[in-house]
Parts: sequence; C-alpha cells; structure tokens
Amino acid sequence: MACKVKVNRHGFLAFRLYFNGMESWEGTEYADTVENRRLLEPHALTISHEIKKGSFDYLQFFPNGNKAHLFRRHEDMPATLQTIEGYFRTWIKQQSGHVRPHRLKDYNSAIDGHVLKTRIGGQLFGKIPLSLVKVTDLKALQSSLEGKRAESRQRQWNRSFLPSRHAAGCSYGGSPQGGPLRQGFL
Repeated sequence: MACKVKVNRHGFLAFRLYFNGMESWEGTEYADTVENRRLLEPHALTISHEIKKGSFDYLQFFPNGNKAHLFRRHEDMPATLQTIEGYFRTWIKQQSGHVRPHRLKDYNSAIDGHVLKTRIGGQLFGKIPLSLVKVTDLKALQSSLEGKRAESRQRQWNRSFLPSRHAAGCSYGGSPQGGPLRQGFL
C-alpha cells in the first residue's frame, strides 16, 4: 500500500494510490517535468506514510478525487435505514430463480449463522445500517470469521480425534498411564 507519482495517459503527473484493497489514479494539472516531480514527491511520501500508519484520509488530499464518492457522507441525502440483514433478506429472495436450492440453503446457513450474528463493536453486524458500514467494520468481521473458522476446525478435530483416543484408553495428554504416547499409536 503506497502512493507513487506517475505519468498518466494524458502526459500529466498523477498520484497512483494503493490502499484498503483499492487502486486509484488521481490526476494533477502538472506536466511531467523534473521540477513538478520534485514538487509532488513529498506529497506522495506523506500519503504513503499515512497509508502505512492507517491514518490516511482520502478526502483530505483528494476532495474531488475519482473515489471521493466512496468516502463522502452525503448530508443532503437521507441515510438509508436498511440494515445489512434487511439487504441480505431482499437479495436472497432474488437469488431463488438464479441458483440451486442447496446453494440458497448454504448461503442462508453461512450468512445467518456467522456473518449477521457476529458482534462488531458491541452491535450485531446484521443490524448495522448499510449507510454506516465502514472499512474497519468489515475488517473486524473478517477477523472474527477467521477466528470462528479456527474454532470450528478445533471443534471438528476434537469431535473426530478425541473419541478415538478415549476409546483407546488414552488421556488427553498421553498414554493410558499418563506418560508419552506409545510408539506407532498415531
């Protein structure tokens, strides 16, 4: 994730940004000259530093940039009160003619069982209004789901492996006598 000064297809200098999984070219009115590059490079370094720190504010640097609409809150537009869960319910109904029934069941199971019920900042993810979802919310959801996946794997391991150990008379930590496992047991 960084910012570099590049020449765009029109021959002008532009900032090429990589951050939050996005790429953006932000044009300037500066022609490609050594003096203009010297003028813009410090800005690119500042932007890169803020991206790396996680404090980059796109609108501060590019208030009319190509991606400004993604970061701007429109005070004049009423915020939608539709929640993530409400959107999912509408979307899943629309999918019934496009995907197989077992796939709908899988979607419902995964989204209902994991995504919508995940707590993000003390609030259920499914109850967050779409207009208020932030990148940090999505990252927190991703981290939480990765943790759930690891816990699920551990539970699956315990269900499949531990009964066979108990049937063999082994304690959780070793052999039936409490010592190390016998050679060739596993």
